[in-house]
Amino acid sequence: MWYAIIESTTGRLLSLGDSLPDTRPGQDILPLGETLPDMGQMMWEELGRRFIARPVPVLVDRLDDLNADPDYMTAWNRLTAAQRVALRTALARMLGDYRMRRDDEPVPLFR
Repeated sequence: MWYAIIESTTGRLLSLGDSLPDTRPGQDILPLGETLPDMGQMMWEELGRRFIARPVPVLVDRLDDLNADPDYMTAWNRLTAAQRVALRTALARMLGDYRMRRDDEPVPLFR
């Protein structure tokens, strides 16, 4: 059996274990069941004091971020269709694994 130790007042997850733990004042023990939730797929919800499915991250293409830059768009609008394809391909190759960002990440790659 798996157990969670949580703060009584906030529901904050403090610890997980497969044996019945000792608690301190202000802590509660919550039985979780026979298997530990997959932390890659689940996350702790303090308010509900339970594990819920982790939301799928929303990804943004950094090439689309460039469309918000007026200087970039001025240059982009002067290109032919073939030049636009070549530039987009080169930028995608240059960005590589950094092309996509989560929607909660800042737009700049470096600060």
